[in-house]
Amino acid sequence: MKKDQLRYLFAILLAMLNLTACQRRNNASESYTESQRLQLDTSAIRSKNIDSLTALVNRYKKSEERDKEMAAYAELGHCFLNANRYTSAIAAHQQQLEIATELDDTLMRASALNDLGVNYRRMGLYYDALSNHLAAVEVSSLSIQEARYKYLKCMAIGYNGCGNSYMAVGHYQKADEMLRRALAIETRLGSDLGMNVDCSNLGMVFEKRGMIDSARIYYNRAMYHSKKCNSRTGVAYCYMHLGSLEMKKNRYENAIELFRKSMGTINRDRDAWLWLQPCSALAEAYVAANKPDSAWKYLETVRMQSNEIGTREYDPRILKILSELYKSNGNYQKALDCYARAKSIEDSTMNARNLFEIEKLHSDLNQRQKEKDRMLNEQHLNEQRMQKRMLAAAAILLLGITLMMAYTLKARRKSFAMQQRYMKMKENFFTNITHEFRTPLTLILGLSHDMAKDKKNLDDDSRKKMMTIEKQGRNLLMLINQILDISKIKSNIGNPEWTNGNVCAYVEMIVEGYKPYATNKGIALQYVEKNQMAMDFIPDYISKVMNNLLSNAMKFTPKSGKVSVITWCADNMFYLDVCDTGSGIEANALQHIFEPFYQSENGKEYIGTGIGLPIVQYAVKALGGEIKVESKVGYGTTFHICIPVKNNVKRHFEMTAAPVIVENTESEDMTKQNADKKSGKEYTVLVVEDNRSVAQYIGELLEDRYNVLYAENGQEGLDKAKDAMPDIIMSDVMMPVMDGYEMCRRLRGDESVAHIPIVMVTAKITDEDRLCGLEAGADAYLTKPFNSSELLIRVDKLLEQRRKIASDIRPDSETEAKNEENTIGDEDRIFIAKVTDAIYAMIRQNKCADVRSISATVCMSPSQFYRKMSDTTGLTPASFIQRVKVRKACMMLDADPTSLLTDVALRCGFNDYSSFIRAFRNVCGITPKQYTRSESARPVV
Repeated sequence: MKKDQLRYLFAILLAMLNLTACQRRNNASESYTESQRLQLDTSAIRSKNIDSLTALVNRYKKSEERDKEMAAYAELGHCFLNANRYTSAIAAHQQQLEIATELDDTLMRASALNDLGVNYRRMGLYYDALSNHLAAVEVSSLSIQEARYKYLKCMAIGYNGCGNSYMAVGHYQKADEMLRRALAIETRLGSDLGMNVDCSNLGMVFEKRGMIDSARIYYNRAMYHSKKCNSRTGVAYCYMHLGSLEMKKNRYENAIELFRKSMGTINRDRDAWLWLQPCSALAEAYVAANKPDSAWKYLETVRMQSNEIGTREYDPRILKILSELYKSNGNYQKALDCYARAKSIEDSTMNARNLFEIEKLHSDLNQRQKEKDRMLNEQHLNEQRMQKRMLAAAAILLLGITLMMAYTLKARRKSFAMQQRYMKMKENFFTNITHEFRTPLTLILGLSHDMAKDKKNLDDDSRKKMMTIEKQGRNLLMLINQILDISKIKSNIGNPEWTNGNVCAYVEMIVEGYKPYATNKGIALQYVEKNQMAMDFIPDYISKVMNNLLSNAMKFTPKSGKVSVITWCADNMFYLDVCDTGSGIEANALQHIFEPFYQSENGKEYIGTGIGLPIVQYAVKALGGEIKVESKVGYGTTFHICIPVKNNVKRHFEMTAAPVIVENTESEDMTKQNADKKSGKEYTVLVVEDNRSVAQYIGELLEDRYNVLYAENGQEGLDKAKDAMPDIIMSDVMMPVMDGYEMCRRLRGDESVAHIPIVMVTAKITDEDRLCGLEAGADAYLTKPFNSSELLIRVDKLLEQRRKIASDIRPDSETEAKNEENTIGDEDRIFIAKVTDAIYAMIRQNKCADVRSISATVCMSPSQFYRKMSDTTGLTPASFIQRVKVRKACMMLDADPTSLLTDVALRCGFNDYSSFIRAFRNVCGITPKQYTRSESARPVV
């Protein structure tokens, strides 16, 4: 109890600490699917069907499905970007951002802001691009506590966009800082695609700063990650950047080759903006390599593609290439004009106001971050104060619980002392009750054993009864010992004798003792010993475990089956497996098999006491081990036992013969009993009883007056009742396969055997059990132990009642005929009516109404029909058929006395007139002519 209180106290304190450690989180709802989350990954494949997506947006807008409308806008913006329609893409992502803000969807807000930044960068609007990317980073950081992949991915994309924007305006230090943050996040996420982009951008920063070797290192890293994630875009970028480095080394042919590889890798239709980069670089390489024709060709392609997609980002580069071409042709004026225009565009992009606004934007972001950190620190301080208050409350509560526990422990000590006295009284009780039970059993067993051997004064029949008494007495003694064992082991009373020795050898000796019994049953019993080990154990407990497990295995394993016992020691544990190939245990019964007196309700093949397995479990636990069971119906059962190996006991185990407990086998087979006791007497009794000794005892009481048949379970009794048609059935209730109640119900539901009286003889003595038997259709209910005279009287009276019913079916006078319906039972009346209807139907159809045809009509064999008719009417089937035909003839003559007798004979199923005359005289005592002449002399038929 003290341990329970400590556990309870610890649980309370732990709950308080959890409450103080809780932090409030504002988790934004997510109204997108997993497929929509893939839009955050630059490797996602997106649809290019703008028309279908526009229709989808309109449909969701009409149905007011805002979450789906938002996802459609996001996908539509990506399609516009891929189609180089940047203005339309910005409009779509603005709609996505508005809906995400309305739905408080943090992830989709961050995604929309990043997409807006990408589109602004493509258009050369770097301030707007930077503003949106920084906002995406801030939104993503609000939910970064969850450390979810997509939030981190959004933040990495935002930092990467900021780095690109800073690099575009020449702010290389800030670009380096942002790109390194992005690379750190992508490395944490393990995204090769993200690391490729960030390494490539960092290489461009180093290249613009003139650090060629560092740039080459990052470009090679980017190439490694691009190939690893199979990114064609990444590989194209790397070829382009490495070609740029070759240009700076004046290795123009190498640069041209790399730029061509980059152009060949990029899908021009899918990403025209990206394709322009290696194309314009290739034009520059041809200018540097003094190949003006090729340079003009690619430069013109760049100008046309740039105008087509509406981007201004490439204008300065195009003008500079034109300046170099004019300069190489000697047209210096045009070269100067183009160069001046290019510088003007660059200056407008990187003017002081633009740089100031970018710096101010970054400063505002830092200020907001500091404010956020201040609020988080303040929240942390408040939580610490709350924790201190909760801890103070917990200390007060702990003090109260401690005082309560002190009082409880004092009461427990007093209760424990009382419990110890109770256990001592219980031990004394079991000791005394054992003596009280065994004393009379000793006398019963001793006297019955002596009388069974007394051939001089007792005949064979009396000695046989004495042997039965001795056997049942031993069974009673074994049952008493089992009940005492389970109580002793469970209560841990007495002083079990621990010894140290070879437990495997002891187990093997017990198994060897079962081999003759197994051979007699046709079961293969084997023992497998993998290794040996000396350990502490209680021989009596090991013996109880093995005897019960082997006894069950033998009981449930059929002939030609196999039982295996396997022992081994490993990891300082002793393992014991008992396996059989028997009927197995149903899954719903496995969890109950170790409960005392449990009996499985479904599929019972044997009736037991339900004590053996609980004894096994208690004995294993007393040895410090555990037992498990595996079973599959139809395949067998395996019990797994493991016991810790200890060597603390000094007393050495002395090997002695272990007691082997096996079932008593019956020397007399039931089939033989059936054959011996069918002696041709008038009536036959079927005894349905699973206990052979009880069945034999009942049979001996009845065999002097009746033929006796035996069945060992309800199913066998049902089959024998249908086959042999006994005059009365004596049945037990608790039997394997089918119990007595179910057998009784099935007998009453079958017309061929529904008339047979049934007497229940059972040990179930409650009023509820008696009512169940009577409701099932039993005619009488006797409880065990029963009085033999009462049993004989019950059987005689039931058979006398059947004889009376049979005599009522054969009336000798008009009065008896009138009372016929009152004396016949309802079931018999229905059966007789059914047979009569069958006879009339065959007569109407001019068919031969013989015994075989009528029995087939009522679904009985000729022999069953004969027994049923004899028991019900007292007439043979042929006599009853003749009686029905004559009755029909009488009704015809009563209706029209002038009818031709030959015509009446044919219409009543008689083939010739002479047989009609004989049958009529046999039934009525007069001829048909006499019947028609004298109305007063007519008998009742």
